[in-house]
Amino acid sequence: MPVVSNEADAYGYTAENRHMVQSFLAGKRPEENFSDGVNVTELLMTAYMSAEQDKTIPFPPPDLDTFIPAVARGEWNPKES
Repeated sequence: MPVVSNEADAYGYTAENRHMVQSFLAGKRPEENFSDGVNVTELLMTAYMSAEQDKTIPFPPPDLDTFIPAVARGEWNPKES
């Protein structure tokens, strides 16, 4: 495993935190915001749905708002896969 001397700097956490604080102080919307988080969550839920159906599905799929992945339903166990 490679050694990272300063993980926060190497992976951008410091810059991300600085950007958020500066955005809030300036009263501006940050570059990445709640809407981006919703989009990422929709993509991830669609990926879970696709994996459970074992097929490619359209985006956004119908019933995405009510979909609960098997892992969240307690129906998936990696030891049984």
